[in-house]
Amino acid sequence: MKLQNVILLMGPPGSGKGTQSKLLVDKLGFAYFSMGDTLREFAKMDTDLGREIKNTIDQGIIVPDSITKDIIREKFSNFLDKPGVVFDGFPRTVGQDQDLREILEKYEVPHFQVFFLEVDKEKLLKRLTTRKTCPNCQAIYLPDSPEYKTEICKICGSKISIRKDDQDQASIEKRFDEYILKTKPVKEYYESQGLLTTIAGDQADNAEQSIKMVHQEILNKLGIK
Repeated sequence: MKLQNVILLMGPPGSGKGTQSKLLVDKLGFAYFSMGDTLREFAKMDTDLGREIKNTIDQGIIVPDSITKDIIREKFSNFLDKPGVVFDGFPRTVGQDQDLREILEKYEVPHFQVFFLEVDKEKLLKRLTTRKTCPNCQAIYLPDSPEYKTEICKICGSKISIRKDDQDQASIEKRFDEYILKTKPVKEYYESQGLLTTIAGDQADNAEQSIKMVHQEILNKLGIK
């Protein structure tokens, strides 16, 4: 089997990229890649690279392209025998986009689609400062979910908590600034190429209902029932 499909989910911090990516993976049987999750794993390592990545993440700054380039080239080889792969929040800079396009061209991947999750900034700030995340499988829980109160992940049973980089207001604001500065040009490029579809990332007052509605709209845009 040769890799045929790459789907990219873009959006500002807290827009639901991870949640929607994993729903697509479960629905389509595709592989999943999150640069954020991968970098956080590196940040746990007691190495020079791990400490550098951790310091960068703690400051709310996007990790340099020189680091992500080597990671994506190594990881992409794991997807070649899959029908497709969903990228969660990568690429985030023009340089990362160039790296990805070189890889797609090298392996002659025929189908590439980009979805942008658009959510009001104030709603995102509230979501980021209240959500709880599983440190093991990265599942995210919002205040209206039962697991939020029990603090036990329903997927793997680990204890969930608010991520350190979601607790610091200054760090969150920095992540937004970095997003606007570095990721907006990537979005505009995909839009100019006719590759980007914008999806409203908060389609209902109830968070759980909104997740389902956003997922269904993405499937509709993909032509999947």
